[in-house]
Amino acid sequence: LIEAGILFQSNMMDRTMILNIMSVIAALGFWTLDRTVAGWITSLATCIGGPLIEAGLITATNHGYFPDGYHYADPGETGLFPLWIVPVYFLGGAANGNLARGFWKAFSTDPA
Repeated sequence: LIEAGILFQSNMMDRTMILNIMSVIAALGFWTLDRTVAGWITSLATCIGGPLIEAGLITATNHGYFPDGYHYADPGETGLFPLWIVPVYFLGGAANGNLARGFWKAFSTDPA
């Protein structure tokens, strides 16, 4: 992810190109790692919920509620974060879904 910021700050790529590349990587990653309806729902929830939570945290930081909070060096198109974070969260949904499946299988009492 730091590479995306470096590419933008060095004027090697604009935010749109970074968003497009991240979106393709997220789609290929989902296709490779998951391809389930449950994974699709998890990825959608993650790519919507994650940025909304970040928006709330960054806004709270900007208003002094979290003086040691965080922000992005490049506030991007939203004024809070660059849009390329959305496909990153989308692919994170597949990772979280597979992690949950692994825990479910490991702790399940069903012998099957």
